[in-house]
Amino acid sequence: MILRVQFENQLQSLQEELDFMNQLHQTEVKELMDQLSRDTDQDYKAMFRNELTMAIRDIRAEYENLAQMGQPDTENWYKSKMQEMLEVTSRKDQDSSAAQDEARRARLRLTEINNEIIRLRNDNGNLEARVHELEMLVEQETRSYQTTLAQRDAELEEMQQKMAAQLFELRELMDTKLRLDAEIAAYRRLLEGEENRLAMTPQTQQRAHSYIREQRDMSSSSSGGSSMKVVSSESSSKTTFQRSSKGPVSFADVNAEGKFITFENTSKLKDIGLDGWKIRRRIDGREEKSYVFPPRYVLKAGRTVKIWASGQGTHRPPLELVYNDSTNWGIGANVHTALYTEKDEEKATHVQKTI
Repeated sequence: MILRVQFENQLQSLQEELDFMNQLHQTEVKELMDQLSRDTDQDYKAMFRNELTMAIRDIRAEYENLAQMGQPDTENWYKSKMQEMLEVTSRKDQDSSAAQDEARRARLRLTEINNEIIRLRNDNGNLEARVHELEMLVEQETRSYQTTLAQRDAELEEMQQKMAAQLFELRELMDTKLRLDAEIAAYRRLLEGEENRLAMTPQTQQRAHSYIREQRDMSSSSSGGSSMKVVSSESSSKTTFQRSSKGPVSFADVNAEGKFITFENTSKLKDIGLDGWKIRRRIDGREEKSYVFPPRYVLKAGRTVKIWASGQGTHRPPLELVYNDSTNWGIGANVHTALYTEKDEEKATHVQKTI
């Protein structure tokens, strides 16, 4: 389009130049005609008229030749320029059409992206609402669990208090039983003495075995420390025993006839694992019996376990176990029983001597 305007401007300039030359020629012709009209000599007039006519004809022919020679070049030039301008315009139209197509595709893509953003925002809103709902549910479950845990701790503390009270009552009953057994044994000895003195029955020699249980301290440590507890007693029948323990597991009862051995966990809170622990019992320095606790065995806090000799009791773990290697733990004048850990560390002992 710009080239076309330039061509038109050039054509107009050439036309104006041609008009100017025509006007100049006409002015010269007019001046010559005026000069001829003022000349009175007819010959000169005729001569100048003929010359002027010839000059005008020559000039006209020259201009016509120039016009005819320049017209094809101008037309060719104009046509070539118009063709170039049309080609440029066509290319620009094609480029414009391609740009419009690209812009249309971009608008479609932008619309799709906006729709996708709206969908993702909706999904994000739904997910945030779900997360908030789950957080509220977790918080509610946490409060419920904490409430349940507090109730369980309260019940556990109450049960521990009841258990401690029952253990205290049991120890009092055991102490009362031991005192009564001691009184009965004293009365029996008095009666036997009176019978011997009055000769009412044949004289009888008899050993009386009495077993006085240890009065354990209720406030003993539950941490399994290395504190040593030793209880010893001696009856008039010359039977003595001595017990000791390092930690909460100790001997609770050792049957004089060799039927069972009982251990007790004096801790109120701590369970003690006896996996691999061993019982070793030596009778009169010769015979030795050995028992190993079963794998993963645990003695609960405040509980006891009784290990029966084979055939003397029932296997009901974790409260009752059976020593299958012998029908009796052994009886003798000098009996030493000890409890060892899996590393052969001595934790409790029981020594019984009869003279």
